[in-house]
Amino acid sequence: MSAEFDEFLSKFSRLRDQPANSARLSDAERKALDILKATATIDAAALTDLIERHPHAMPFLVSCVGLSQEQLKGELKRLLGVGGWVKIARREPKRLIQTLDLEFGLVEAVSRQHQHSWSFVDVLVERRVWSQHRATASQNTGRQLEDLVEEIIKSFDVPYKMRTRFDGRGNEDAPCDFAIPAGGRNAQIVGAIKGFDSTGSKLTDAVTEVTKVAEVRLPGQYVYAVVDGIGWLRRQADLKRIFELYEQRRIDGLYTKRLLDSFKADLSDALRRLNLLK
Repeated sequence: MSAEFDEFLSKFSRLRDQPANSARLSDAERKALDILKATATIDAAALTDLIERHPHAMPFLVSCVGLSQEQLKGELKRLLGVGGWVKIARREPKRLIQTLDLEFGLVEAVSRQHQHSWSFVDVLVERRVWSQHRATASQNTGRQLEDLVEEIIKSFDVPYKMRTRFDGRGNEDAPCDFAIPAGGRNAQIVGAIKGFDSTGSKLTDAVTEVTKVAEVRLPGQYVYAVVDGIGWLRRQADLKRIFELYEQRRIDGLYTKRLLDSFKADLSDALRRLNLLK
């Protein structure tokens, strides 16, 4: 099994687009930060002038009030009806700064942190706070993989149900992340979608769920599993348990994000065999 398993491992990738600690500054961002660093007095006028000339400074400024880039987009949509900051920073910089200052106390927060003498411990504390924030965000990475799988299912224009349960042998049921054409007794194709960039007991729970699906399935039901994320690479013993289910033909297909074309082809074949395609 080793060679086949190693080949499967090579198909794994990070679900998030970019590692948390590998951000690289563009030239425009670095220039904006250099200007901010050299600014003697931080006030509304100084910030207005900065973002008018260098809109790329905006995400750095709002980080002083605890907003991430995605949260900034959401707040701009809520407060000003725009989805981005570059155009409004260039056209209405004063309005943008005034709005964020009124809502979040932006000017005072930037000024306070600009004047602060940062120690190494301060930096570690800030990293800890943001790592907790990212940990919350990472819970959504599995949903990203679900969305990719759902788009494939949608492309066949067949009824389906996401995040449901299905009935199998011995009147037992089991949870599944998708069922076609429906859950319960009507499920003919079921699947598990388990994406994790972080590690922990939730991966073992995911294996337990996939195993339950394999145990409960009826002979005429198709079962697929889609897994990905670097969390699995740190829990290879758990991943091997799923791989063994595939090798033993207890599930019909095992895929990663890079293998979704194969999933689509296999799903198409199953739909045709079951006469579910229109």
